[in-house]
Amino acid sequence: MTDLQLFWADYKDQLLELNVKENSQTREPRNLNFNWLAIDFTEQQLMLKLEFEDALQISANSENDMLDIKFIAPDFFTDLNGNPVEEDTVV
Repeated sequence: MTDLQLFWADYKDQLLELNVKENSQTREPRNLNFNWLAIDFTEQQLMLKLEFEDALQISANSENDMLDIKFIAPDFFTDLNGNPVEEDTVV
């Protein structure tokens, strides 16, 4: 593992929270469990890799599921203008 990957492995849960938001047409329970890791991080971007337990369950019908990303750590991330992303911001 690279130093970056080791950093994210240790601190990811203190920086970001990721959740799959199921679409409204879901009728039957689905396995949407996943793990994630940062595979690249620069001053310009953060690239994440999501590993789903059952990838065929994601967006399994006509409406897409959504991924919510919640920024937990204030001042660790900035927007395109250099302003800090506020704690608990969800995109």
